[in-house]
Amino acid sequence: MEGVSIINLSNAEFAKIQIGRNDQHYAIPIKICALIHQLRMPTESPGDTTLARLLRDEEYFARLFERFVRNFYSHHVSDKYEVKSEGLRWPGSSQFNRYMPMMRTDISIIGRRSAHPRLIIDTKYYRDALTSNQSGPPKFNAANLYQIYAYLGTQEGEGDNYQNARGMLLYPTVEYELDERMDIQGHEIRVSTIDLTKPWEQIEEQLLGFLF
Repeated sequence: MEGVSIINLSNAEFAKIQIGRNDQHYAIPIKICALIHQLRMPTESPGDTTLARLLRDEEYFARLFERFVRNFYSHHVSDKYEVKSEGLRWPGSSQFNRYMPMMRTDISIIGRRSAHPRLIIDTKYYRDALTSNQSGPPKFNAANLYQIYAYLGTQEGEGDNYQNARGMLLYPTVEYELDERMDIQGHEIRVSTIDLTKPWEQIEEQLLGFLF
């Protein structure tokens, strides 16, 4: 295009872009372009077009999946819920021990009215939502269950809003779908998968349905 110079794209160039009030409609397309740039061309051959290791980096996609779910709820339900990543305190004197690890939720969805219970979602980007068991059928991942229960059980003394809090482990669908609920000492814990290959309308409906 005449008058438009060609630049070599880089992550730094995308970081320089500033979106003003009159340019808000460009925000999403630019973010999509930045993601496409990070992934680059689909080849494992050496050179400038090598497929970025992001495609094999589970840690990166785990963070991306977490941000996607949190930002979805922030956008869609902020009028009824506060959506954030939340630091949790260990009960009793344990919180003052300098060696205690920090507890931080992936996503806390907190009702702005008492009729909306607190929901803590822990996103997990694993190939398998269940762990294989040589002596029996597959089971829920025990470590993941312990983690979400710790987020719920250790906070019961913080007030009424915490005593009936719900928890969820959310995985992307790979080979099978799950949507299981259980009650553990008064806390509903749900283990679900979401198929990110489905049409957006179905993804939106399912994510919103998790709140109720």
